[in-house]
Amino acid sequence: MAMIIEWPSELAFTLERLQPTTLKKKTTPVEFDDGPPIIRPGSVKPGLTGSADFTAAQRKLMYSVINRPARCVVHGEARRMTLLQGYGFFPEYAIIENRRSFPVDDEESCIWNLSYHFMDDGVIA
Repeated sequence: MAMIIEWPSELAFTLERLQPTTLKKKTTPVEFDDGPPIIRPGSVKPGLTGSADFTAAQRKLMYSVINRPARCVVHGEARRMTLLQGYGFFPEYAIIENRRSFPVDDEESCIWNLSYHFMDDGVIA
């Protein structure tokens, strides 16, 4: 089992307005030597989705915790969650860059609006 990290306090704002969603696993074909492949249907898993504005430093930190199980406090409950980016059976769930500001001076002052998905593994006791 992977080690659970603490969700960075600098990214706590990403957990404030999360909405429940259902994550669907990809459908995988299973091949046999003696016949046509059988399609194993994908299952579903609870998840959360959100969107927020990020500075360059926050964006870099967000990308550093991708696919790492983390202890996150959501709506007052400690939960085990994983920020998804092409994760295992959930390859279609990734961070999406919705828009970006382009200031003239430097990239460090850019603001990114990102959408993201978490896989929710439930409450941590």
